[in-house]
Amino acid sequence: MHNFDLTTLCIRLIIILALRVLETAAEKIGDPMQITDALAQAPSAVSPSVAPYICHTRGTSHHMVQLTAGCCSRLFYATPEDDPLFNQEHIVQFLSIKKVNNPGGSDRYGIVMSDGIHFILAMLATQLNSLVNDNSIGKNTVAVIEKLTCNYVQEKRYAKRSGCTAFI
Repeated sequence: MHNFDLTTLCIRLIIILALRVLETAAEKIGDPMQITDALAQAPSAVSPSVAPYICHTRGTSHHMVQLTAGCCSRLFYATPEDDPLFNQEHIVQFLSIKKVNNPGGSDRYGIVMSDGIHFILAMLATQLNSLVNDNSIGKNTVAVIEKLTCNYVQEKRYAKRSGCTAFI
């Protein structure tokens, strides 16, 4: 007889509702990695810091910003009870912006966003499409995410045993 750990897998769709651009053509900040099952064991274990980055967007004056280290992990593991997390500001960098196939609907853009430590996928709300179309945001843009929402798309139960996963 095998022992299985029954777990519920919740698929989240994070949608960016409001943002403020700090810099459009920054260098890549940090060396972010994708969140994996190994991190699921201890998402808050060690929270490395990300060095401040000097932005050049305010005329000739420079100012320092720091990405919100750990926000991608917190968003990735958020539950419906974590609503305050979606209404606070997060400073992130957009590593990639791609148009998503949306047959018959308006254009949708997927954004890989980074906190300098981890990266996650989010969607841009359609009312913000003009930011992509007029090149206000693009690869390596540093921005303050002012408001997010999260749609919990699907829940599946699965049984997990070392080296084996079975969806139920």
